[in-house]
Amino acid sequence: MRYATRLPPGKPVELLDDNLVRKTGRIYEEKNYLLTKKVIEFFIKHPDPLVVPIYQFSELGRDKDKHYTYSYIMERCGILSADERALVDVVGDLWDNHGARACAQEDPALLSYKEKLPTLFEFLKTVVEQDRYMDLHSGNVMMLPGETYCLVDVEGFVRNYSNDWISG
Repeated sequence: MRYATRLPPGKPVELLDDNLVRKTGRIYEEKNYLLTKKVIEFFIKHPDPLVVPIYQFSELGRDKDKHYTYSYIMERCGILSADERALVDVVGDLWDNHGARACAQEDPALLSYKEKLPTLFEFLKTVVEQDRYMDLHSGNVMMLPGETYCLVDVEGFVRNYSNDWISG
């Protein structure tokens, strides 16, 4: 598995050690913040094989601009190949236009990558068919040890102040 040699400057991600990363976020609306917190805490209590393992959530208070700030610690993930990133972006674009039926489209690029990358295709098909994740692009899919794919930007599960799939 390949890891990024450096984290992007100006991004709210910090490498804690060889295995863990901390992401910091900020949200203006309290309702959106509370839902984000609920989603993150849900994945801590109920790990999902499609989502990066998350180990800790921290409330950091309000910043000078009155945004709610928070952080969460998650497993460090490996980067995708150029072809893998391209497939994720093709599916993301198709999802924008076709929703949960994105992977059923007869798109030439999709069909080509489907044959070359069947494991990633099946992962993406599951993600779009569940219709829970709203921010599908190549920056939000990475690789866990064991060569399994995962979604890394859990804020992508927050939509319209409601997540009726969360229970418990």
